[in-house]
Amino acid sequence: VIVDRCLINFSSMATSSKSKIVIIGDVGATNSRVSLAEIPENGQPTILQALNVKTESAPSLSAILVDLISLANSRPTDAVISITGIVTNNKVHSNSLNHWSKLNGDDLARQHDLNSFTFLNDITGAAWGLLDREGL
Repeated sequence: VIVDRCLINFSSMATSSKSKIVIIGDVGATNSRVSLAEIPENGQPTILQALNVKTESAPSLSAILVDLISLANSRPTDAVISITGIVTNNKVHSNSLNHWSKLNGDDLARQHDLNSFTFLNDITGAAWGLLDREGL
């Protein structure tokens, strides 16, 4: 059981047949924030569900994902998580998350029946987010 979580529920929004449900998030030493987002074929993404979990209280990232996926009306297909630490070959090496076992995106994709699971270093993820901002 994961405690100290904040749940934002936008599940009353319907998903279109031409959209995709994905897991997005940011995992840090203090907080893990993960969301289910609907990505329409044309248009802006919409957050459907969001969890904010105290990282130290979670037994694993997989446990957080199980909680998030259980809230979904539609099964997510892919995941992208920015995370504290060094990411090499979709594996995370982080001294800040040493209470969790080694994190491997390919293993998490298989465990949660996802087409893909991609880890990004948190600073890389922030930089990519800036690329989508107008005026930069």
